[in-house]
Amino acid sequence: MYKKILIFSILLLIYSACSSDLDFDSQFNNTSSTDSFNSSSSSFSYSSSSFNSSSSSFSFISNVQYQDTTYKDIVLADNNMIYLIDNSRLMKWDIENNILTEIYTFTPGSINKMIISDDLKIVYIAAGLQLWQYIIATETLTHVYNSPETIMSLFYAGNYLIIVDTSGAWESHRLINRFTFQEYHSQDWNDYSRTSLYNPSNNCVYYLDDGSTDDAVQYVKINTNLNQMETWGSGETYAYNTAHPIKMAPDCSRIYTAAGTIFNTNSSVSYMESLGTSYTDLVFYNNSIIIIHTYNYLDNIKSKILQLNSNYPYSIITTIDEFIFYAQNIFVHNQSLYVTGMHDGYTVGKIIDLSSY
Repeated sequence: MYKKILIFSILLLIYSACSSDLDFDSQFNNTSSTDSFNSSSSSFSYSSSSFNSSSSSFSFISNVQYQDTTYKDIVLADNNMIYLIDNSRLMKWDIENNILTEIYTFTPGSINKMIISDDLKIVYIAAGLQLWQYIIATETLTHVYNSPETIMSLFYAGNYLIIVDTSGAWESHRLINRFTFQEYHSQDWNDYSRTSLYNPSNNCVYYLDDGSTDDAVQYVKINTNLNQMETWGSGETYAYNTAHPIKMAPDCSRIYTAAGTIFNTNSSVSYMESLGTSYTDLVFYNNSIIIIHTYNYLDNIKSKILQLNSNYPYSIITTIDEFIFYAQNIFVHNQSLYVTGMHDGYTVGKIIDLSSY
């Protein structure tokens, strides 16, 4: 009799443990459970016509917009529209209404880079040897410049653009007027960079050298009187980890790298302090910093939107939101935060109301 009771008790314990594990895992796999992570962003609804969910491996997340595409670069323009590129297409995404419009198809596989001007009014696209300009207000796309070799990077520099192509030794930097597209100056021995920053207070462009093991922050100074790139420099070589994307403080005094390292913007580009965490993307809002912190948990990619103090030691003020997709980019528009990323091969987007933060 006692043996039967003991066996029954053991079986009951095993069943309870399994049930507990299933309940714990379900918060990441059951779509209804994700509502708890999305309570702050119920301002728009999902459109079922935007993607094909027939794949048995697809896991739907509620309160998130989906589009059946991937993206290489993405920007938010002054018209509150998101513009994105894949390997061959320029697209416009009205994320509030979840409408994706294809603007133009380039030669397949030719697009390497897209940037937007600091005033958010003009998009520049590198496609093969060609530079294209898309004016947001008039919705006009124009081929404006030819490079002698494939364009790998584009750096915004006030009234200029720096085009980085594969010609010369270790790629070339070409300084052109971003309105007339006249080429002023070129220089070899400068690698490309996925992201860059322009500092209008000292006419310097900061970037990371993606073609080298040297992970120091690099910069080039532009002489606006002579229309030339005059000075190249870098921070402490091999001393500190850096990573894309890099961001500049609103007062142009600091450069933040995704590794969490922070540098000044003077000629030495010296290390200043640590953010205390790495980030996937970063924006500034109401005297605070908002970051994406992405990590793996139980074989799922989770992303947190964290609000930090804007000064050292950059302590966490609050967790704004948390969800189960790979969040890659964030943009601030008025009191809204636009979050974009990838989930199961689809581009996803989410709007968060920042009015209470």
